[in-house]
Parts: sequence; C-alpha cells; structure tokens
Amino acid sequence: MRKEALIFFVCLFGNIAPAWAAPINNLDVGSSAYGVMWGTKSNTYYGESQVTETLAIGVQSTVWKNSHTVNEFFGQFDIDDQTKTIIGTRYFDSKTRAYLGVALATPVNFEWTTYLSAMIGKGFHELTAGASYQLSDNTDIDFSYRHYRYHHNKDSIMIGLTYKTW
Repeated sequence: MRKEALIFFVCLFGNIAPAWAAPINNLDVGSSAYGVMWGTKSNTYYGESQVTETLAIGVQSTVWKNSHTVNEFFGQFDIDDQTKTIIGTRYFDSKTRAYLGVALATPVNFEWTTYLSAMIGKGFHELTAGASYQLSDNTDIDFSYRHYRYHHNKDSIMIGLTYKTW
C-alpha cells in the first residue's frame, strides 16, 4: 500500500496526467542494462549500472520527432524490490532542470514485468506505463505508453529492446 500511496501522491500533487521512457530494470551490483525504445513520436536510448545494493546510475537521450532532444543523467534508489525513487537532471532547450520521480515494477510471472514511472521537474512532467517480456536471461522486449508535458502534451507508444550485462 505504501508504494501505491507514493505514486498517487506524486501524480496528484505533481499535476501529472497519464508515462520515464526507459523500462525499469532490477539489476545486481556490477551489472548494467542498455537499450533503445522506438516510438510513434520519440526514440529513446539509455544505459544504467547498478553501483551499490540500492543505487543505480544512468544516462538517457530522447529525440522527439519534429521537436527537441532531451538528455539526462539520473540515479535510482531502491526502496524495496519493486519501488524506486528517481533523482536526475535533464538538459533541453539550453536549460538544465532537476527532477524527482518514483517507479514501480511488478512481476506478473516469470517472463512478464509491468512498470509505471512518474517524474516531475520545473516546467515539465512525465508518466510512463509499460511491460517487459524476458526473451532470454539478458534480453527483454519492452512495450510502453509515454505521456510527456513540456510546453505542450506529447504522447508516444513505444517498443524496444534491453540488453543486460552481468
């Protein structure tokens, strides 16, 4: 219940409407995940590494078609096996802005995991809902819907691949 309350709080008080583009990965210390998401309105490239038991750091670049590119650096702090808090900075339109977020990843069965992430920063917010299917021990295929608000609403349906190194 604590996880749901945290997501509800971020959505309610952060004025977030119905999507972080990268899937939420649960990694072991020293392992990394790299991936790409192709979407109807944006393409996203990302990499992250689990540096301690509770901290993963990463980079992400999103190219919005007919618009702008957003580059970011982030840290994910594990609250428990399913919940993460996210702190990061985004660079877009010659501005760097900090943001806060929360992510929830819930295994459905051995192959499928669903995830939801919400972030808010000065002048923008984002919500992603998706699912990952484990193709092999180190490869996932990802499906997601992303809602992004910066100057105006942008939505993208995405499909992608994640490769995990151990």
